[in-house]
Amino acid sequence: MSADRAPFAVQSRMRQAVRAHAWEHSSLGPPAQWPSALKTLVDVMLDADQPMLLLWGPERTMIYNDGYAPILGARHRGALGRPFFEVWPELAEDLRPIMARAFAGEPIHMPDIRLVVHRNGYPEEAHFAFSYTPVRDEQQRVLGIFCPLRETTWEVAANRTQAFWLKLERELMDLSDPAAIIAAAQRAVGEELQAGRVGYGEVDFEARYFTTANNWTDGTIPHHNGTHDLAAFGPEIWNALKAGEPLSIDDVTTDPRFDSPEARAAFAALQMRSVLTVSLLKGGRMIAAMYVHDGRPRRWTAADRDLVHQVAERTWSALTRASAESQMARVLQSMAEGFILLDRRYRVTAINPEGLRLDGRSRDEILGRTHWELWPGSEDSDLGAMLRKAMETGRPAELQHGYQYVDGRSLWFETRAYPTDQGLAIFYRDVSERKASEERLELLMREVDHRANNLMSVVQGAVRLSRADDADTLRSIVLGRVDALARAHQLLAASRWNGADLRQLVEEELRAFVLGDLQRVEIEGPGLPLSPALAQGLAMAVHELTTNAVKHGALKGPDGRVKVAWTARGGVLRLTWEETGGPPVRRPAQLGFGATVLERALRGAIGGATTLTWREEGLTCVLEAPLSNAIPVSSPS
Repeated sequence: MSADRAPFAVQSRMRQAVRAHAWEHSSLGPPAQWPSALKTLVDVMLDADQPMLLLWGPERTMIYNDGYAPILGARHRGALGRPFFEVWPELAEDLRPIMARAFAGEPIHMPDIRLVVHRNGYPEEAHFAFSYTPVRDEQQRVLGIFCPLRETTWEVAANRTQAFWLKLERELMDLSDPAAIIAAAQRAVGEELQAGRVGYGEVDFEARYFTTANNWTDGTIPHHNGTHDLAAFGPEIWNALKAGEPLSIDDVTTDPRFDSPEARAAFAALQMRSVLTVSLLKGGRMIAAMYVHDGRPRRWTAADRDLVHQVAERTWSALTRASAESQMARVLQSMAEGFILLDRRYRVTAINPEGLRLDGRSRDEILGRTHWELWPGSEDSDLGAMLRKAMETGRPAELQHGYQYVDGRSLWFETRAYPTDQGLAIFYRDVSERKASEERLELLMREVDHRANNLMSVVQGAVRLSRADDADTLRSIVLGRVDALARAHQLLAASRWNGADLRQLVEEELRAFVLGDLQRVEIEGPGLPLSPALAQGLAMAVHELTTNAVKHGALKGPDGRVKVAWTARGGVLRLTWEETGGPPVRRPAQLGFGATVLERALRGAIGGATTLTWREEGLTCVLEAPLSNAIPVSSPS
């Protein structure tokens, strides 16, 4: 300060206050008698924007600037010129040792110190960065301390809040059990606010009864679980909670809203003095709440209310997510489809029981490995292309494909891939049986077409070979031959075209003419299944022989007999038709149409041959066909 300048000439608020102060009644005396070092520092300090404080003399008398005044809060009035620990008695335990070191000549720098101050009539946490610089006289004696400082309460709170949310989000994200989610949220709030008890719970539909299953405490007050009647707070507070307005009580013993013996007794039973309760509304209705209790009075801030409300919101969201995941897990566990989750590196992060069953390996052998490692060959297949397309485009895709496992199994799958934020959700099911059924059906349709064409050829041949003198006779002949084919076809259909039994074919054909009286017929031969072609040919042949026997041979009269016998040796089927007891027969001068049909039916269908012998006692016919034609052909089942 220059010699011609009066002390504290520039008129800032604190400069005015310093100038007007009655220093002569303090331990410092009037400013004119102050040491030059004190005058200079006060002049510099009062011009500075940064909060600054001077502590002078054995009493640590306070002089400060405009920047420091807000730090004092309500204590600013009357603080100037008073001993520091008279103004800040609650800080004596924390700062007296540090200040003593500075007055002993040690420069002190504190980048952060946490203090609990009562500057506004209630305790609050505050953080500061400051330095103590000793001020000496010519003899190097420490006369005072110069203290520039900065309050960092809001920065520390912001950083701590950010760290709090990050930690809480990580905890809740890793939890799926509802009780564990609630416990983590309650503990986080209790530790962050240094409270005595925290509880979260849901309310009933009328938003009256609030239930907590297991609240958190710091040990200073007991647990108090169960169902609470919110209406007991009175209609004013109950309605406010239902409207989403928080309940904030700094001290139940002084709050006029609870100035009744009943209310005081209720709070005393809960062993608490201060309460903060926030309600959670969804769709305009109160659905849950979180409370914070303390056994001592405390001032709840807007930041406290916001923190509790946000934790309640996150708890609700985590519980909703856990419930959805639990339901989805139950669905995935019980579903008959395989399910896997792939991350963006195509690594399997989840698989359900059906997926494990289809694969045959354990969960530990699958999780963490890539799709391409687990199922070799899939990367360069149509499946691999489909998965990459779904991953890259973010659009669902599906594919039906085959896959051959390393153990030799070959399966067909129907696979659907759905993009997610983390990768792909893949559903797949084994459709091997359906695929085989489709292939069998396709083969059967081709076989039916083929057999229908063959049958039509046989029918056309039977019609072309039929001759008669009049229409009624011709119709009877044609219908008889078609009926014979129909009976053979029914036998083949009954066996699903795996072959018609020769004995049954002969019996059915004869029964149609002798009206079920098979006593006149002797059938002898081993069971022998016939291929469709051979069955049709033999049906036509037996039909012609039976028709001839009924019209002209052994079955015309009551005493005639027919014997049908066959053998299967040397690769040849040999069937003998022998008639006896009928009218005498003679070899006709010219073979009729029946004999022609007989030979063509057998030879044209199966490459067989017929031999007819006319004996006086009756006709004998020998039918021969390659035995290979008697072996049943395979047909889709």
